[in-house]
Amino acid sequence: MDKSKNSRMAIVDLWKFIAAVMIMIHHLYYLSPAFEGKDYPGYFAWIYVEFFFILTGFFTYRHFARSDKQENIVRSSLSYTWRKFKPFLPFTTVAITLQYLLSAPYTELLQHSYRKFLYSFADYPLEVLLLGEAHGSQQRLVPIWFLSAMLIVFPLIGLLSQLKNKYLILLISGVYPLFYYGRTTLGNRVWPDDLLRALAGLLLGVFLCVLCDMIREKTRYGAAQQTFFACWLFEGESGEKTILANTGVHPTNAGRHSDRVTADVPYYMGQVMREEGYNFLFVQGAQAAIGMGDAYTAEGKAWAQAHTLTYDDWVARYGEKYASAHYNGNKDEDGEGEYFTMRAVAYDFAHLILDSVDRTAPVDPTMDVKMGEAAIPLDYGIMYIAAVSGVFGYNTVRMPCAETGYGVMVEIGYVALGSDVVLLTLPGEVSPALVYGSSEDYAVAWQGEGSWTGEAWPYRTIADAAQEALGENKRVLSMGVANDEIAYVMPDTDCAKNFLTKSFFDGRQNNEELMGASAEVGSALV
Repeated sequence: MDKSKNSRMAIVDLWKFIAAVMIMIHHLYYLSPAFEGKDYPGYFAWIYVEFFFILTGFFTYRHFARSDKQENIVRSSLSYTWRKFKPFLPFTTVAITLQYLLSAPYTELLQHSYRKFLYSFADYPLEVLLLGEAHGSQQRLVPIWFLSAMLIVFPLIGLLSQLKNKYLILLISGVYPLFYYGRTTLGNRVWPDDLLRALAGLLLGVFLCVLCDMIREKTRYGAAQQTFFACWLFEGESGEKTILANTGVHPTNAGRHSDRVTADVPYYMGQVMREEGYNFLFVQGAQAAIGMGDAYTAEGKAWAQAHTLTYDDWVARYGEKYASAHYNGNKDEDGEGEYFTMRAVAYDFAHLILDSVDRTAPVDPTMDVKMGEAAIPLDYGIMYIAAVSGVFGYNTVRMPCAETGYGVMVEIGYVALGSDVVLLTLPGEVSPALVYGSSEDYAVAWQGEGSWTGEAWPYRTIADAAQEALGENKRVLSMGVANDEIAYVMPDTDCAKNFLTKSFFDGRQNNEELMGASAEVGSALV
């Protein structure tokens, strides 16, 4: 039994049950006039129908977003629609059949008006197939309108969810519900409003799921792996060795699309280090999440398999409640679970650090710290709204050169360690491309080919600028690349200025300007 899936869905099922009860309370007016009118507490409970539409749209998009991409999106959409609605058919067929038999005009049959009697069953095939909402006449079994309307528009939701452009999905799924709910009287049962209502609710669910994914996602800009971490080796008088490592990643969630926080990557990195005879201290950075889909070596896979935890191990380590909610079962043992991936990646990260130990060089035990403040312009976006609404508080300042007239004060500086190493302290979640230059995987953003503006990045790297100011012999490192003070920081050339225009762009879709200070924050930081 998949305990993780069952426990995750339990809270959703509870809310579905509560919503269903509220809808039943609303329909008590069938029993007595006392339950009619706006004075009746359950009068507005019909709004919970929208809850089911939204929930269905949310999980439909999540299904396609987390599934393998299909070449034929029409077929996959229709197939998924059939899979979701097929289980309803035995129950709805019985209910619809009974409704027709009970309401059939038997007086016509007694009067030998067979044609009229048979005609009363004309819509029966459509209703049994849950297609009754395809025409304007009222269905015999009225409550089936909900399933019928949803079935008819459901393939469109499947098609939309499989589009490659996430921002176009966000635009469509956001604009139509806004238009529908802004102009329509909710609860209107005039055809084809049931279909339009179902479409609006499903799209709203898609919009919310896409938005949640975008908020959780981290930019995937990167640089060569050797710039992801700084390694420090300390040797005690007794010969005991301790490694301190600082990486430019967020190894603290179970998959990029997960909201579950875990310390498994640094924990297993430490376990690998202990097996090799080192103590281990870890400082996490702020570049990208580690999780499902991250590549790992054959050695990492073998190590992860050798350290697989059973359910009892999970209970002993995490407690019964967490183990019951998130244990992956056989998936973990087969190398498909997200926690398996985190163990394998932890092994590989640990060995990147261990391989660098042989190349460590002595550093003088002196430290020079310099910190200062700088104003970063605020563009139109979430951070600007937060600034003018007072959420940012004291560090928001007037900045005439900024497009909005506002800026945010940040700290920026460096720590010089000995005479050879400079550790930069930067605000924001900075793309390593800005600090070190781009690796081949990200060269399009750096060189301009395929970037948002189509232009090459005209500035030096931050590391080059630091070396020019502090000395060419300095080894420049960036602490974590970096923190989240001003959110995402990318090259201006690959950062769209507004959401609407970017929605129709077919190039790179990892511009995060909605969650950044401005589209010019990269050049401002440099």
